[in-house]
Amino acid sequence: MPALPDYFFINCTGDLHDTRDPNWAASPLRGKYSYHHREISTGAEVASTLRAGPYAWPGGYEIAFLADDGGTLCFDCTRKEFHNVAHSMLHGIKDGWHLAATFLVDEFEEPLFCDHCGRHMNEED
Repeated sequence: MPALPDYFFINCTGDLHDTRDPNWAASPLRGKYSYHHREISTGAEVASTLRAGPYAWPGGYEIAFLADDGGTLCFDCTRKEFHNVAHSMLHGIKDGWHLAATFLVDEFEEPLFCDHCGRHMNEED
């Protein structure tokens, strides 16, 4: 993902501001531009979560995605296959790419695998 120009600022709530505007702090250019959404209903919420990164703050816990069919996707596969996710969500296709939520990988004690790449997400290092 390309870096933003220096005049853009993302605040602690994930809102994007353009600091060239004299009143930039009054209202964001885009709300929740980089934000971990727990519930997901749009491709924009997936993109925002991907921009926020693979680890929750505070705590640094790994984030994964839950598809509406009950499948799981790791953060990397969701990013790599975003075109499939966006297409499914835009058109309401229930094909395993249509996402419904995010969750913390550490919330599960049983083995948790990515349904796309097969990575064991909560394996002890």
